[in-house]
Amino acid sequence: MAQRAALRETLARLPEGYDVVEGERGILAVLASHRDALVASGHGPDGGRVAPASDLAGRRALGELVVGDNERLVVRRFHHGGLLRWMNDERFGEPERPFEELILSFELARRGIATPTVVAARAQRARPGWRLALITKRVEGATDASHVLARVGTGELPAPVAERVFAALGAFVGELHGAGLVHTDLTPRNMLVDDTLLATDGGGGVWVLDLDRCGLRDALTDDERRASLARLLRYVLRRDELSAALTRPRVARFLRAYRAALGGDAIERGSEWRADWRAIAREGGRVSWVHRIGWTLENAAGGGPETRDGRVRGRS
Repeated sequence: MAQRAALRETLARLPEGYDVVEGERGILAVLASHRDALVASGHGPDGGRVAPASDLAGRRALGELVVGDNERLVVRRFHHGGLLRWMNDERFGEPERPFEELILSFELARRGIATPTVVAARAQRARPGWRLALITKRVEGATDASHVLARVGTGELPAPVAERVFAALGAFVGELHGAGLVHTDLTPRNMLVDDTLLATDGGGGVWVLDLDRCGLRDALTDDERRASLARLLRYVLRRDELSAALTRPRVARFLRAYRAALGGDAIERGSEWRADWRAIAREGGRVSWVHRIGWTLENAAGGGPETRDGRVRGRS
């Protein structure tokens, strides 16, 4: 009963323009403009069809649908991370999670923060638990930041472009933290870089992805901000193809842009980016025993960072 009540409360907060469609086994929240096309494609509340594989990859393979006038949609099925992915990969106890992600995505877009438009969210009974999915509009002409950093690390991208990328990523993370976003997995894999940012004339922006279990607060504390930055740094440092992109001047450029975009009185404290640098350098060396156990199991199973984050393909 409590689970059903939580789901109903979440569905009651859906933004205007979304319809709720209930089936025998599932519940679908879908943009009214896409309802008929999605149901006709076999992706209604009860599903029935598996989306063809996309050329994109996240933590796991993504699906892709083409509807209407050749509009491409990305289908992301929810999977457990960490140790749970070895035991109970696709079943969840909270059916409201994709709908909460839809609500958060809509609110971020309303505040001017770029994130892919959610077309539909779905929860299907799995007995026990629920299988969850999110369908978004594909961001055309963009590449995940991990792929871009790898190109910086190999020297494929010229120095001015590399500097522009680090400044853009720093400013974007500053905007996220300034807005009070608590992102549970803020890594380069979960940011998209507009390909025009890599052109000689610059331009373009950055998007944030995968908002599952994320949330908004009035403000983040310095400790919360720096913990997020340190996690981002650890992610890069653990991957040789990404860590090669890091230089002191680039990190400084990232943090200066981050501070400028953070807002509030941080803009007036111009040297505070150095305090962030020192703090995240200290925090970056601290890894919890839970993470160490997870990494050990991955290595024992023949995996590693790349098996967890879908390195084989960049989002684009």
